[in-house]
Amino acid sequence: MDKVDFLFINVSIGTLPLKASSKIPPLGVLSIASFLEDSGYRSRVVDTARPFFSISWLKDYLASTTPRYIGFTLYTDYLHSIKRLISIIRNVSPASILVCGGPHASICDKSTLSELDVEIVVRGNGEVPSLELLSGKRLSEIAGISYLIKGSYQRNPDSPSHSLDTFPSPDLSLIEPDSAFEYLPAIAPERGCTFRCSFCAAGTLSPKVLFRSMNLLEKDILKLLPMCESKILVLVGDTFTVNPSRVLEFCNMIKKIGGGKKFIWYAEGNVNSIRENPEILSAMYDSGLRFLQFALESGVPSVLKAYNKEVDLDYAIDLVRECARLGIFIHINFIVGGPFESDETISRTKAYARKLIAAGNGYLNMLFPYLTPLPGTDIFDNPEKYGLKILDRDLLSSFAFNNAVVESAALSRGEIIWHRFNIMLDLLGETFAMMKLPDPLRNERCVQASLLAGNFHPAVVADNYIDWNDYFVSGWKGVFAKLPEYHQFLDSAKEPFEQLIPIRTSAVVVNLDGNIDFPHVADDLSPIQSRVLDLSAGKLTAEEIASRLGESFSAVKDALIALEKIGAIIYGSF
Repeated sequence: MDKVDFLFINVSIGTLPLKASSKIPPLGVLSIASFLEDSGYRSRVVDTARPFFSISWLKDYLASTTPRYIGFTLYTDYLHSIKRLISIIRNVSPASILVCGGPHASICDKSTLSELDVEIVVRGNGEVPSLELLSGKRLSEIAGISYLIKGSYQRNPDSPSHSLDTFPSPDLSLIEPDSAFEYLPAIAPERGCTFRCSFCAAGTLSPKVLFRSMNLLEKDILKLLPMCESKILVLVGDTFTVNPSRVLEFCNMIKKIGGGKKFIWYAEGNVNSIRENPEILSAMYDSGLRFLQFALESGVPSVLKAYNKEVDLDYAIDLVRECARLGIFIHINFIVGGPFESDETISRTKAYARKLIAAGNGYLNMLFPYLTPLPGTDIFDNPEKYGLKILDRDLLSSFAFNNAVVESAALSRGEIIWHRFNIMLDLLGETFAMMKLPDPLRNERCVQASLLAGNFHPAVVADNYIDWNDYFVSGWKGVFAKLPEYHQFLDSAKEPFEQLIPIRTSAVVVNLDGNIDFPHVADDLSPIQSRVLDLSAGKLTAEEIASRLGESFSAVKDALIALEKIGAIIYGSF
């Protein structure tokens, strides 16, 4: 096998069949790899979400390709998985230079260098710094990187912005092949975010929005057209609707090449932007938009103010009603456990959500993630300003916003979990009973609706193994017991039990006795089973959980065995 100059590893938590994969290609590292390949360097992407991936496969691949550089995109949720992979890579490919980019690395560059044992952190967009690394430029001369010299922390000035037109279309052929896995067609029309939400670091990391020119976007889409038949084209980005003239230009372009006839598409929208420019909604629909996502976050104006988020809540109801009339499927996020959360704020948000359900008339889906304070956000840095106390700053009990890690002045962590569980019971049943999915979404079962909301675990499992109704009504009980792939993994796993990584298969709730519990699987868990389940977020090994809890490993092992028998957990290996 040919040698590789720069290998990018897109890390997904877990193992087959439970992967934190959205089926959207890893556009960030793929853009860098495509740019490097276009510049004459051999670059490849390994996506650990693909079914062929295993640690043994990676070891063989590294031995045969001996990459000069190996890069990772680091999100806070993936910190532990990447750290374990790095320890493996150091043994197999010791000459490779390890590089981290992504949100967590960009914000926490100093701690990333020391804790993950990597040589270089690339802050912000990675195309140009990666090329300069390969070209042999001195580290001190490369803008936008941080690194260590004899243990001394060095941080170069930020990299200047580069036009997105500088970079070629992402080349999917650079992802290591596997015929059993198909990505959804996806493009990134822009990068950056103009908003400054107190719970999100996107505006801090990339405050200037960069746009790719329309003629190149057209080429990007035409390249993906064979993948778009009977599928949904995904537009990746937070700020698509903030530039109305560009939206109209995009709609004209995509309609010309088949939008609405050959394929449909998805985008994220901003309620106030559409209120100020209502003509863009009909233009988007006419050109094939059939799935639109809004992040409302709360139905309470004072909470929205704390989030530094401007949303016209009354207009949002009218907008949902109009989307339903047109046949545009809407997904809306509400955060649970946010600033100054109380019984009253949750009750008001539920009442508001019910108005949206009525307005949506079957074209509405909602997700209720927990507030998850992330590095680089004001809530993480100053939780007391928001009436919050962060209980799990390292997010060891949470993955993809699926567990409460804070408490408010009015609500304990357990009360926040209980409230969310009741929201799900009260509202989602009403929502799903009315749901009218566009055919491409129904054909893909629940994958698009879940994955686009960031609910990664359900997306892959429901897409591959259970239908929409069964997934949401029955939960995950018994699903994994029927999967030969999972048992094959356990049979072939070379890791001792201590090193296996338990992963919850559903959200936790709090039962009436105050213990963490697991709906759809068991009515009662013992105290140690509850505590073990709480830390089974795909981040800690069984041995590490025992250490964290101060319990004997044998007691934790017994709890894990009992939890697996009732379908509450499965195991991963990194």
